Amino acid sequence: MNFKLLLFTLLLTFSLQTIAQEKVSNTSSGITSFEVETDNIEELRNFKWSTVLEMIRENPDNDTFDFSMAFINPENKKEGEIKYDNFKFKISGKSSNVEELVERSKKIVQNFITAYDKQHS
Repeated sequence: MNFKLLLFTLLLTFSLQTIAQEKVSNTSSGITSFEVETDNIEELRNFKWSTVLEMIRENPDNDTFDFSMAFINPENKKEGEIKYDNFKFKISGKSSNVEELVERSKKIVQNFITAYDKQHS
């Protein structure tokens, strides 16, 4: 799946969800969940973390949000080889701590990419 199409679809979904929430009640209209899923390791390497920061910074400081990232390994395992299956993590926190949570997420993804590269070199 094209990463840009996925990102556009997520943003559209969040926008429509926010509009629907505003019509129903006066609760917070911030983004509460952001998920990235890919089968291309290069998309993880080149992920623009500023996108998450920009979206979450618009939330009130006391709002909570979830950020998750997943890598679905498209490779078939050959007999006797080590293979990383799928990788997924989720971090939750308050909008006021978004910078710290993004830094933790970067480290998690970088550690995964390093391990992945060692297995594929």
